Amino acid sequence: NPLHNHAGVFSFTIWMHIPTSYKKESSLKFVKHANYKPVGSFEFIGVNCLGQVTPYVYNLGPEHEGTMLFFPSQLHHQVYPFYTSNEKRITISGNIKLNPEHPEFSNK
Repeated sequence: NPLHNHAGVFSFTIWMHIPTSYKKESSLKFVKHANYKPVGSFEFIGVNCLGQVTPYVYNLGPEHEGTMLFFPSQLHHQVYPFYTSNEKRITISGNIKLNPEHPEFSNK
């Protein structure tokens, strides 16, 4: 899933099934000697305190099943493909939006 962000206030991702591991993916011949190898990973892209665009990578594996990330919807992120399994990665994700027209937000 290429670099993107979402509408709303918060977003979340929960990994339910991860069929391969970063260790296995990063040992592939075409990846092993690469300078940057986020295969099968989830990555946030943000700006650090020096104004530099900076990645933060979650190198995923089965040990991350059941893990939830909760983050601001405007934070750019992407998911990289994996190559060592034909199984599907199962992820639940969503967005939280506030409705200012809802009675709970009314000052009346």
